[in-house]
Amino acid sequence: MAGNELGRARISMMVTNQHDNNPGFKQGIRIGSVKDGKVTAFIPEPSVEAGAPEGVGVDDAGNVYAGWTAKMAVRRYVK
Repeated sequence: MAGNELGRARISMMVTNQHDNNPGFKQGIRIGSVKDGKVTAFIPEPSVEAGAPEGVGVDDAGNVYAGWTAKMAVRRYVK
């Protein structure tokens, strides 16, 4: 994702337990266009134990950062 596209990007995450509520649903971070609503990238949940991140951000280079406050951890996902 180019730096000029970051303003039009959307990062969403499901924080509820979708594994039980929606069988087959993959928990993780979805990245897509706000303009057309299409998901262009998916970052799967690292592990069931890790759970869903509590915060997500993107830098100018398109790297995605996910943070877990209770675990005091940040993970970087590079393109």
